[in-house]
Formats: sequence, structure tokens, C-alpha cells
Amino acid sequence: MKRGKTGWIRLAVASGATAAGFAALLAGAAFGLQAVTLPRPSDNQLLAARTLHWLTAQNAIKSTAFVGGERVSSICVNATIGPLPAYPERLHASLLVTGRRRLVETRFASFRLGSTMREEDGPLPTVRAVLAGCPRALGRRIGRFLDDRAPVHAERVFLRGATMLRLAFRQGDSRLLVIVNPRTFAPVAVRIPRLRTGWSYLARPERRDLARPELRLSPRLRLIVKEEA
Repeated sequence: MKRGKTGWIRLAVASGATAAGFAALLAGAAFGLQAVTLPRPSDNQLLAARTLHWLTAQNAIKSTAFVGGERVSSICVNATIGPLPAYPERLHASLLVTGRRRLVETRFASFRLGSTMREEDGPLPTVRAVLAGCPRALGRRIGRFLDDRAPVHAERVFLRGATMLRLAFRQGDSRLLVIVNPRTFAPVAVRIPRLRTGWSYLARPERRDLARPELRLSPRLRLIVKEEA
């Protein structure tokens, strides 16, 4: 991270190649070990694994969705949070900023950030993080489908004049749709059908996206929540 002229820490877009590579290696190894005793992954499951691989190399994602006919933009960056009374170890997290609302989502708990930090109950924070394309939240959701060997349906679709690949995950009542670039396997759109939500469109953030005032944390919060770069 670099300290900008304004005196606050500016997030970096580029991810650490070593950390991302190690995470991808672990994800691939875990999926491969299961193949020793479980049926061989389908071609579509392997395509989904490549999207998971891409997500592990990202530190930030920006997204756009239409809510009530209005365009809503979000940005999500990898972060850590803690230690906290109930969580003595630092937790990997996603820092999601939508307008002036800031949310920290982890595997175990979620928190609303304002002048202070307040824990959020229920599944909605995680759903928001997945729809916003947060690398950790979306990757965790895809990884859960793959770990459970849920079927993956793939078909080619057209999006904004380009041929893309739509991956459909389903297990019980849990469903997820992800449109990916067929060359890079980067996700470009996400939807959770059972929520009757529209599509969220994803892209890598630019430097100006990471300089949004809403990403500035107070000195007190910065002791607990730290952006990763």
C-alpha cells in the first residue's frame, strides 16, 4: 500500500502473486485429492474451478447492479478484521462499499461500519458480498458447490455483443449463476435466482475506484480492519 498526498492509505489494485498462487494451488490440490475417492470432476466443474482460481488472484472487484430502476455501484476489497472479543484471531474478510454504506463480511460474522462497528445478523450480508463479486465471498460460494460435487451446467450466451459462458450451480435450494469470460474465466456477471434479483456486472477496479472517500476508515476502525494489497 502507498500513502497518497491526502495522507490516507490508498489501496493497490495488483494482488500479491505469491499469495494468490499459493491459494490457487491449495484450492486445486483440495479439489484434486477428492478425485481419488470421488467420481472424476466433469468438464463443467473444471471450468468452474478455473473461475475459482481467477478469483483467488484478485484483491478487489467493482460491480454495478440495477435496484428499483436505479444504478448502484459497489467496490469490494480483500481485508482482515480483528482481533475481536469473540474472534481472537484475525479473520480474512471482504470490505464492501456501496454508496456510503460499508460492510465487512467474513466466513463467521459480518459487521456494519460507521463511526463504530456493529455486528450484522442473518445471511443478507453474505448474499450482498456474493452479488457484488467480492473475491473471497464469491470464491467461497463457488468452492462450496465444488466441494459438494454439485452439478454445474455451462452454456454459451451473448452479453453486450460478446460470446460468454454462463455457469449454473445448483444444490438443493441453493442456486448461483455466474457469467464468465471464456478466455480468462473472469466472472463478468453474477445472479442468485431464488432471490429474484437481477444481474450484478463485475469488473476489475481502476485506481480512481480505489480512491473513493468511502474507503477511508477512521484511525480507530483502522486498528481493527485492514485492507490487503
